[in-house]
Amino acid sequence: MDIPVYYLIKEVSDKTNINPHTIRYWEKCFPDSLKPLRGMDKNKQRLYTQEDIEILIDIKKMLHTERLSIDQVRGRLSGKDIVTEDNLPAVRKETGINKLIDEVKGVYRTDFDVIHDALDLLLKFNSSIPGNIDKLSNVVSEKLDNIRTDEKLRQELLITEKNICLQKNEIETLKIENIELSLLLNKSEKIKRDIERIFIFFLSGITFLSAVFTVLSII
Repeated sequence: MDIPVYYLIKEVSDKTNINPHTIRYWEKCFPDSLKPLRGMDKNKQRLYTQEDIEILIDIKKMLHTERLSIDQVRGRLSGKDIVTEDNLPAVRKETGINKLIDEVKGVYRTDFDVIHDALDLLLKFNSSIPGNIDKLSNVVSEKLDNIRTDEKLRQELLITEKNICLQKNEIETLKIENIELSLLLNKSEKIKRDIERIFIFFLSGITFLSAVFTVLSII
């Protein structure tokens, strides 16, 4: 009994001249035909048999040489060929960009299939960029308007604060003047009281002198 021989994906790539990422992609496209084993190590590396290698070579031939589609190759592997426009024996007149596209798809069909979904997503994203830019522009404009408004308010607040400071200074000046005025009033009140006392004393003196002259006149 022969012991089965297993190959790592790097070894399979070297034997078939197929990129490892393409091999992995074909495993997803043809899960019924390509079923590599998984190793027991922690990385669980793929293990391919000689039969897997032959299937990969057949798939490469059908895609690159016969220029079949993924669905056609899947049908061929399952024993059910799919007849479409691509495999009819009709000769198409190919010119310009259509011929170039077909040549690229024929020579690089594997890579084309691998990146098709990514390109589709990229195109969808690009188609949405103008709308996103408009939204972003509106947001930026709104933010700039807010900044301008905030700056205007800041300037008004500074002016108001300056006016308040001036008013405070005026109030302080008035307070000082009021204090000085109060001192003057107090001083004037004191002078007034002094004058009143002097006047009363003067009146008392006159009354006394009048009484003295009256007594003298009687004597």
